[in-house]
Amino acid sequence: MLQRFMDQSSRTRYIYVNGVVAASHTHGVGEWTSSEVDAGPVTIGGESDGSAESTNRFQGQIDEVSYWNKALSQTEIRDLMCKSLIGSEPNLYGYWNFDGAGMGVNNVPDLSSNGLTGTMKNMNATEIVVSSIPLGTASAYSYPVSWAGFSLTLGSTSKGNMEVKTVSGTPVSVHIYRVDNVPNYTTGLSGLGNNNTYFGVFIVGGTSPTYTSVFDYSNYPDANTNEATLILNSRIDNSITTWADASATLNTGLNTLTKTGNNNRAEFILSNPSSPLPIKLLSFEANFNVDKVDLKWITASEINNDYFTIEKSKDLKNWEIVSNVSGAGNSNTTIEYLDVDYSPFQGISYYRLKQTDFDGAFTYSNIVPVRVEKKQSGEFSLFPNPLQSGEHLKIQFSEIIESEVLIVLRDTKGEEFFSKVVLNYEDKSLIAIPIDKTIPSGIYLVTASSENQIYNQKLIIKGSSNN
Repeated sequence: MLQRFMDQSSRTRYIYVNGVVAASHTHGVGEWTSSEVDAGPVTIGGESDGSAESTNRFQGQIDEVSYWNKALSQTEIRDLMCKSLIGSEPNLYGYWNFDGAGMGVNNVPDLSSNGLTGTMKNMNATEIVVSSIPLGTASAYSYPVSWAGFSLTLGSTSKGNMEVKTVSGTPVSVHIYRVDNVPNYTTGLSGLGNNNTYFGVFIVGGTSPTYTSVFDYSNYPDANTNEATLILNSRIDNSITTWADASATLNTGLNTLTKTGNNNRAEFILSNPSSPLPIKLLSFEANFNVDKVDLKWITASEINNDYFTIEKSKDLKNWEIVSNVSGAGNSNTTIEYLDVDYSPFQGISYYRLKQTDFDGAFTYSNIVPVRVEKKQSGEFSLFPNPLQSGEHLKIQFSEIIESEVLIVLRDTKGEEFFSKVVLNYEDKSLIAIPIDKTIPSGIYLVTASSENQIYNQKLIIKGSSNN
């Protein structure tokens, strides 16, 4: 993992590799000019024009690119190394995780709020591959002075904990990351059931490093049932399509699965081939239908089931709530549920089902991709954007809208702050709506839906100037 930063206060450029300074250079007072500006587009991995374009390209694969308007400290770099970004971190100027990337102009989405979409150049679609980057929802790490007695643990709420210990080969560091999602590939996983959490171990440097991994399933209720046939599966990284039994040693007294002699990095997930981890959901479907997405799921039985939450995402990292549907509580019969997303994302998006028990415990379904090809004959713009809470937001359509328009304002978690059907407005292309002073600062989504159109756009709201 490569990080490059320029510290203007000390006139020093730094290059970090895996959280360690690999090179630095401090400029003299006369050779440092912070106001220097180059014309043309910003490029990553190569030149965009000139004779040096073909010779100065980065010879490797690129993923999870972030651009900051400050020089991150070494601690900040290590904190972020194996953890995906939200997109709203302070001082983050641009973030491209390439999950939704495609060929063509502006087909690399920027997940920050700055809209700096990118274009991949000098490559073709076949060169877009599954990344092997060690990346999770959460991470823990250590760069110890000595490995004697070393132990590092990363936990989860209810799906077990991963510990790394007994490290040899004097590596530079150990990172553990946790992915709160079903793996991208599940081949070889027998009896995975509703387990949607796995762990990875990333070893930096060292000569033939080895370590012991311990998976503790004490806090995983489902795993404590018929635990005699539990298996710890492993693969090298996210790009490997098939998992294999890691041949870990099971200790039902300690509730652990231990694998010694691991070489370098690996990912681990729990399953039970003889007695699959309980799963009550028979199916979950999401299908595009004209201008909406129809959602359907079927349960074979339900125990202590409070409600379902339908969530959707454009990037598999940031999820929005579509709706909540009450569960049956306890049932031994097949139940079919139906719901509709009337405001789907344009293009490819993803849906999943979250099931929550009365005690607050929850599990996720598999993720279903949906391609929405809704035709839109126009666009709309928001101004001012950003705006101060308490001001009026103006929505300007690029065409005349004859029918009524439903305006909805939601935050990134799906919470609704404003919803109103507008019947009469100035010139049938301009709408003005008040933004309440109590709405907190943040990034919001404005959805305007008419009789046959759906428009979505981000809005940044700043705190009221009167506060």
